Amino acid sequence: MTKKLLRVIQALESSISSVGIEDTIEKLYNDSKSENQNMADFIIDLVCVRYRISRESLSVDNKTFKQQKATLITTHLLYYFAHLTQSQIGYIVGRSKASINRYLSDLHKLNDKVAKDIDLKNELIDLETKIKEHKNKI
Repeated sequence: MTKKLLRVIQALESSISSVGIEDTIEKLYNDSKSENQNMADFIIDLVCVRYRISRESLSVDNKTFKQQKATLITTHLLYYFAHLTQSQIGYIVGRSKASINRYLSDLHKLNDKVAKDIDLKNELIDLETKIKEHKNKI
């Protein structure tokens, strides 16, 4: 067993013996939920600053090209880094779960030979790097 895994098991044993299994599970769940929400807020702010748009403009019905691109990127980042469901993301960006599913699918189909797709991939990589750096600071 690795040292980290052993420390996790010991911490769980300690928590269970002091507060009980139900409270330990609830605490872990709430901490995870809080961490995902903080990450979601960070991602939304990061994308809004990058594209110089407001948070509210992510959820408007008629979006400009810049807002559409920001929504597409936000969808991907929220799904893979904040671990939100497609329904939760849809609520944030003002789209249906089906639309979010399509956005995620479209991003997987980007072509490495098309200039616009390459640019979009590079933007995603840059933002993903910033998110990973933020996670490491936490």
